[in-house]
Amino acid sequence: NTLPAGWMDKLIAALPELKADGLKLGFDGDKLHVDTAGLDEQARFALSEKLRGHFAGHEISGLWDRAAAALAGLKAGFSGDDLVGALNLTNIYFDTGSATITGDSQQTLRAAADAIKQAPAGTRIELGGHTDNTGDAAGNLTLSQQRADAVATRLGELGVSAGVLSAKGYGQEKPRADSATDAGKAQNRRIEFSVV
Repeated sequence: NTLPAGWMDKLIAALPELKADGLKLGFDGDKLHVDTAGLDEQARFALSEKLRGHFAGHEISGLWDRAAAALAGLKAGFSGDDLVGALNLTNIYFDTGSATITGDSQQTLRAAADAIKQAPAGTRIELGGHTDNTGDAAGNLTLSQQRADAVATRLGELGVSAGVLSAKGYGQEKPRADSATDAGKAQNRRIEFSVV
């Protein structure tokens, strides 16, 4: 009566791309643990990106991207500006058209929370929610606020003091890139951290 694991077909399809000496994968239900520590940094980045693409929606721990490297590399006594510089390398993903944070963003948020908790006393950080220009401006403003609130709530659940964070939605009003392309739209859909 046991159903096949939800990740099995995805894993079989992804295996040809996941050949790397030292790569370890572990599955537990819908959770995936990755160990890329035995690989060089570029290989770690590339494999983590492939895994995120293949297993989006699953909770994945052990991914290694530029944000993980930057957060892990913060030196004792870092400034608020150092912190937001590292945080702004993170990508936090949501289900399409909603404020539901995807499972593959949970490790990123845990690392962000750990770093924010070590910030200098008195540091205040704004989480700015931004969308692309798909849909109407009013709906995008609402969605961006909901996403910023969702991230602030999750960081609070992970132990960040409520007084450290504020959340503000900007909708589509502050694009980072040209929304005429899918790549540009992807850059515009973001949570941006700033010291206030």
